[in-house]
Amino acid sequence: MPGSWEDRQAGEDGFISELIWRSRLALGLSQELLAELFKDPYAIPTRVDQWERGMHIPGPYWRDSLGPALDLPGSRMERAAARARLRRIFVAGNRLGDA
Repeated sequence: MPGSWEDRQAGEDGFISELIWRSRLALGLSQELLAELFKDPYAIPTRVDQWERGMHIPGPYWRDSLGPALDLPGSRMERAAARARLRRIFVAGNRLGDA
């Protein structure tokens, strides 16, 4: 079967990190401008950067704001977040098997 497990799981939208990054760029937004759209003091460019690099998966609170800001339906954001959570489980399982 061609592609890695991650490639097959990512599907059309990819993981939420890629979905946020691609959508932000398609709208011509910087990380700073996207963070400003939230009107939340904890929404800072560093947080957006962490989401885009896959360091953190935005929870429901943040996805509820990200969806409209990036013109994405909530269901699409949730599917991409679920794939990212599965990837974390898969990667963690592989690390345990190497020990």
